Amino acid sequence: MREQGWARGDYALAFVHSPSAKLSLSVGYAFTHDEAQVHVFEGNDSVSPAHQFNAITVVEPGRTLELGDQVIRVTKGEEQAGLAGLDALVETLELGPPEDSPASVHEGGLYEFHPWGRLEMWHQGDRGMRYPRLTELMPYYQRLGMKTLWVLPVSWPPPWVYTLPEFDRVAPENGSPEELKAMVAAAHAHEMRQLIDLVVYGTRPDSSEVAKLPPEVWCRDEAGNPVLVWGNSVQAADCSNPLWQQRITEVISHWRDEYGFDGTRLDCIGWGQTVNWANPDRASDAVAYGGLQLNKVIRDGFREGNPDGVTLPEGGKPLVFTNSDLLFDYPLYLAMRDLTGQPDLAKWVADTQEWLQLEGIGYPNRGVNGLVRFLQNHDVVEPSDFFGVGLSQALQALITFIPGVPMVYQEQEIGRASCRERV
Repeated sequence: MREQGWARGDYALAFVHSPSAKLSLSVGYAFTHDEAQVHVFEGNDSVSPAHQFNAITVVEPGRTLELGDQVIRVTKGEEQAGLAGLDALVETLELGPPEDSPASVHEGGLYEFHPWGRLEMWHQGDRGMRYPRLTELMPYYQRLGMKTLWVLPVSWPPPWVYTLPEFDRVAPENGSPEELKAMVAAAHAHEMRQLIDLVVYGTRPDSSEVAKLPPEVWCRDEAGNPVLVWGNSVQAADCSNPLWQQRITEVISHWRDEYGFDGTRLDCIGWGQTVNWANPDRASDAVAYGGLQLNKVIRDGFREGNPDGVTLPEGGKPLVFTNSDLLFDYPLYLAMRDLTGQPDLAKWVADTQEWLQLEGIGYPNRGVNGLVRFLQNHDVVEPSDFFGVGLSQALQALITFIPGVPMVYQEQEIGRASCRERV
């Protein structure tokens, strides 16, 4: 058995309990250079947990390669004592969030929006919807109890908003720079922070950034060619390269100082999207190792102008908390999709309670309050279509009242379903 990817939770933890021996084994790892996933191998009368480290390198004879530290804890007693031991082990792994993460980030809700409206409306084309319509809604968002707002990328219009032609571009189809600044100022006037959605792992291949930046910042394949990702729409950067990190520092300063943004949601965690064979000794550094460094550069950049600045990477695993203040709880979202398929209401409620208990153990204690709990965002289906209206309302109430930051996607609060859109 192995973990199924960060959307379902790359906790990199294994827990084994023997009722007969009254012993529990907890296994984790401390990140030093390479990310790992946990595997569990089951034999006829044995269970063997192991970690697979994602290190890509050219290994010469006699070379020693340090990957990371595996941490093992043995606990005597019943299963609950073993789980307490696992909880204690997690606290030793230094997964974050940072100690100086602002307490205010856990207050109120998070609201995602775009001037064109919800994603399913984008196919209708440009209907003249710009930033001023969002500015007018700031009193309403405040009354909803929102404390943090997240605007989708500003550099390119729908339908593919994650295209990045230039780091400092404001697409006129979304509004003017002055209108964007006014929107941020209105959020502040109503005591809400404003996050900008940023792409920091590369640019469009035809961007002027490609010519301006030195060639060593770009990932190369084994033949020395630049690597294009996301359907050849992005030229991938090496996030561990200091010159790339310096350019992103300048980008953060721009959005912080010129527009007043308080932080960012980082697309694709803000990590590198591919390995870099121009660095054969550590080709995989461009991904997680460099990504965590870049997360820190970005967080420090926003906090330089605002001690309450925050980062929210698009990731669902504890390691991402290392240099971030908030984290999307994708595993809970997918667990709700799975657990609610159980027709026995009492059983799925009990299963959900148990799942939340185990998830809480998988994160550092101070991290649970920073989990962004959501039922919908621009990447997932309309909840009333998937769960039904009544169940989606119940689940929204659940994520609002458990520890964490409840999220609302644009107009979700007034109820929208595809059938209503068609009418």
